[in-house]
Amino acid sequence: MKLIEKINSDFKNALKNQDQSALSALRMLKSTIRNKEIELKEMPLDEKEVLRVISSEVKKRKMSLEEFRKGAREDLAEKEQEEIKILEEYLPEKISASELEKIIKKAINVKGATSEKDLGLVISYVMPIVQGRVEGNVMREKVLKMLQDL
Repeated sequence: MKLIEKINSDFKNALKNQDQSALSALRMLKSTIRNKEIELKEMPLDEKEVLRVISSEVKKRKMSLEEFRKGAREDLAEKEQEEIKILEEYLPEKISASELEKIIKKAINVKGATSEKDLGLVISYVMPIVQGRVEGNVMREKVLKMLQDL
């Protein structure tokens, strides 16, 4: 089953079961996907683009979660946490630190990276492989650290 089909199916189930948190998260996700289709003039979006949209939505909610906690709004923070949990079900499994290191080492060897100046080269090799399975800033920090250790 395609990812977008799974989202639509889960949306229908949330409607039937009157699951308000799932309904809210999936309604927002479907809306964001639709807006992205209009923006890119691409109907329907491919799996990679849908994953990017989901990752972006999770990232937005994590930032909101932090802000709600800073503002002592635990009710809203809890709602965001529920929506994050629902959306993360559609993302691929996170990559382990050791697996990420192996991929980065391979990228460094393939691209012939020798210093921090080659950061962009290494990231451009690694990103398509780990897309959606690791946060970009985590991957960037790991690549930078490994390049500094050369």
